[in-house]
Amino acid sequence: MACKEAADSSAYNNEHWIFVNGMCVDNNLGYANAMQLSKLFNRKIEFFHNPTQGLLFDFIECMIGRTFNFQTPVSRSLAQCLTKALNAPYSKVVLVAHSQGGIISSNAVELLIERNLPVQKLEVYTFGSAADKFEEANDVETKQSYPYYEHYANEDDYVAKIGVLHWHLPGNVYSTKRDGHLLGDHYLPTFKQKQYSLYCGVKVPEPRLYRYMDEARERRESKTLHKTIGNKKQSNPYRYSSYFGHPYPSPCEAELGLLSPSPTRAQPPQM
Repeated sequence: MACKEAADSSAYNNEHWIFVNGMCVDNNLGYANAMQLSKLFNRKIEFFHNPTQGLLFDFIECMIGRTFNFQTPVSRSLAQCLTKALNAPYSKVVLVAHSQGGIISSNAVELLIERNLPVQKLEVYTFGSAADKFEEANDVETKQSYPYYEHYANEDDYVAKIGVLHWHLPGNVYSTKRDGHLLGDHYLPTFKQKQYSLYCGVKVPEPRLYRYMDEARERRESKTLHKTIGNKKQSNPYRYSSYFGHPYPSPCEAELGLLSPSPTRAQPPQM
């Protein structure tokens, strides 16, 4: 688990973003997906790695977490990390989940609500989620429900068909008529082009996650224009600290007992 930081993300230091990958994703692919998200939204992304043990065992873990609603070690660890973030002075905590990550996130959110944590500042966004439920906490005074949810699905993605598109989940569901389940190849390029439209839910002018992407784009363009006017050399606005070959630290390092990685030069992946 590692933190990927966009060079111009300081404007969003009051936010904490976490990404949870799906099944059959190793560290390197999960890292690449986290970098794509960080670049797209120009935010620091905390990569919470859902480790893979191969297709069969990952599928069994999905069944345990979804069909039997059992809290796996991964969902409990995610709940610990979210607890730490929610108790910190952030204005919002944003959780992005893909595929099996939706199941893990669903179970983690359930634990947060059971523990009466401040989920009113939690936002959950899923892509191709396999989850069949998401819990909500109701505020009696404001008559609003939390966390805030948005879901994105490709209508010919089999995982989405048996997950987010099949079950009635809280939050708006946005879809597009295409296939493919991979986050980096099929979902994020389509999202970037704003091809997702309301599938079910409450009609709003624009999805909140689209607004975050637009804010990031406008900030990049504004900064680029400022550099051009100032006749300064423009640099790549996305520089990431690479942690290949190092133990991946959790957002709750002490609880999970993981080492912090070196923030300097990257090492090649160990075979």
